[in-house]
Amino acid sequence: MKTINERQLQYEIISWYRKEFPSKKERLVATFNEITGGVKQAMQRRSLGLQKGLSDLLFFTDAGYVEFIELKFDGNRHNKAHLQSQVDFGVSMLSLGHRFFFVQSLDQFKNIIYDRQNKDKGISVGKMQQIINESNTKTIKL
Repeated sequence: MKTINERQLQYEIISWYRKEFPSKKERLVATFNEITGGVKQAMQRRSLGLQKGLSDLLFFTDAGYVEFIELKFDGNRHNKAHLQSQVDFGVSMLSLGHRFFFVQSLDQFKNIIYDRQNKDKGISVGKMQQIINESNTKTIKL
């Protein structure tokens, strides 16, 4: 199956993980943080605790830290200010000993889950900050 958008990428990741680790399925959690109802819904959800910049997926590791996984479909354009809020959230989580990745494929996700050293685990928070800093447009194509 060819991945065509972030929602499908999330489905592929969740499906693969549940098949690969059926006894640990509760460790991978979706946040459903997309706001589609405009400013009013955004304000309501934030007043109920939705954090700006929160990643799409949370993975709770055996080691006790959380891997925050933000999905970014390769080739899509993304709002620079939104990316910055995700970087800011990522920096905050890194300072607490957690990990944060911008993931563009199932293979990158697998590299994170299996903690494969020297393998592509997506875009780091530092690299995404560099991409944002070097951009002179309001949107960024990843």
